[in-house]
Amino acid sequence: MMTKDQFKNQLLVIEEQRQSAQNAVDGKYEQRLGKLFVSSEWTQQQIAEAVGKSQNTISQLLCFGRFLQFIASGDKFKIPADLSERKFRSYWKNTDKMPKEAKRFTAVAQAMEDADYVTPISLRDKIVDACSNGEFVSKSDMVKAVGCTPKQLEDNWNHIGKDKRYHIVNNNGSPRHRKYKVVKAGRVVDLDLLMSKIEPLLQDITRQGKCEGAAQYSPAVILIAVNQLRKVLEEGAKNSPTASKTKR
Repeated sequence: MMTKDQFKNQLLVIEEQRQSAQNAVDGKYEQRLGKLFVSSEWTQQQIAEAVGKSQNTISQLLCFGRFLQFIASGDKFKIPADLSERKFRSYWKNTDKMPKEAKRFTAVAQAMEDADYVTPISLRDKIVDACSNGEFVSKSDMVKAVGCTPKQLEDNWNHIGKDKRYHIVNNNGSPRHRKYKVVKAGRVVDLDLLMSKIEPLLQDITRQGKCEGAAQYSPAVILIAVNQLRKVLEEGAKNSPTASKTKR
C-alpha cells in the first residue's frame, strides 16, 4: 500500500504535468489519476478525502484506472492519449453488466475497436516494442517475446527496416549471434543509437591497442575504424538540433 507521502508526491507530479505542455490532453491527466488511485490500494473514502473529490467521482476514476490496468496487462489494444474517463464511461454504460469486471472490460475494448476508437496492436508494433527498450535482442528472443513464427518475424522485420520512422541497429556480432534493437528516427541526436554505432568501432581500436606483437597489429584496421567513427560522428552532428537550425 502506498504511503501518504508517496501518494502526495505522485499526485503533485501529475498536477504539475497537467499544467505543462507535456500533458495538455485532459484524457492523459485522467488516465494518470486513475492509475495512481488503483496503484495506491487506498479505499475510495481515503482517496476522496486526500484529493477533495466526491466518492462518486473517485469510484468512476477507479473503474477507469482498473480498465487501463486491464488493457495494459494484455497486448491487443493501444490506449488513445485522449481517452478520458467520461469517454470510457459512455462505452461502459452501453455494455451489459457481467459477473466479472474483466469480461465487461473486454466488451468495452471490443466496442471501442468496432467504433474505430482504439487500434489493435499489430505484430509489427509488438516486434518494435520488444526491441525498443535500449537492449540488443536476438531474433530467437523476439520470436518468443511476441509469440510469432520465424517467418512472420522476417516478413515484418523487412517492413520495419524500410520504415523511415525507425533505425535498426545491430551489435556487429556474427550472423549466428547477432542481436538488434530498434531506435525511433528523429532530428534530435539519439545517444543510444550513436553509442550503439560507436561501440563496435571502439572495440576494434581497443583490440589493436592490446596486440602484443607486430604480427597481430594491423594499422589498416585502426584506420578503417577511425574513418568509420568519423563518419558516424559527422552524421550525428548533421542530425543535431543545432545543425537543423543552421540550415534554416
